[in-house]
Amino acid sequence: MTCRMRSASPSRSAAANSLSAPFGVAVNSAIGGQRYDQPTRTFTWTSWPTGSGYTRVTYSCEAGTEFDMPPAGQTAVCVAPPGGGQPTLTVTVYANGDTYSTAYPASGMP
Repeated sequence: MTCRMRSASPSRSAAANSLSAPFGVAVNSAIGGQRYDQPTRTFTWTSWPTGSGYTRVTYSCEAGTEFDMPPAGQTAVCVAPPGGGQPTLTVTVYANGDTYSTAYPASGMP
């Protein structure tokens, strides 16, 4: 099989480069200042995703339960239920008609 490339005329190429497509908002689901206290099974973190194009930002440390992030400037807290081994904090950003989740296992936190 042989492939050939066609070169576009300068006017066509310039027109193609000027077109833009909407990609939606950039999404970042990173948190900061995260800690996990093993004896109380408590996650805390001091910063979380914010964005003018985000529909919603939630967290969970128990399957099936989601909470909205508190107002900026507060410390967020999630207490994992007893049992079940090492818990995981999940942060979810709703944007662009989709969901973007990041898992933060307790074992990976100070």
